[in-house]
Amino acid sequence: MTTDPDRWMVLMQVEMDMLKTKCTWDLVKPPPGVNVMDSMWVHDIKWDGEGNRIKDKARLVGKDIRNSSELTTTT
Repeated sequence: MTTDPDRWMVLMQVEMDMLKTKCTWDLVKPPPGVNVMDSMWVHDIKWDGEGNRIKDKARLVGKDIRNSSELTTTT
């Protein structure tokens, strides 16, 4: 099965519009020396019981940095 990149771009724009509408964040410049959490797009295709494509989803999620060597913790 081939995928249509334009289909995913539309879904990503819908997700960004929803996040802006809900005021999920404010876009600001980070202070110098601050580690900024990275993000990534997760794409999912929903199928029905007969194998038919019924829905495409695109979500912007934060990357997990717990296993990063840059992460330091204090006890």
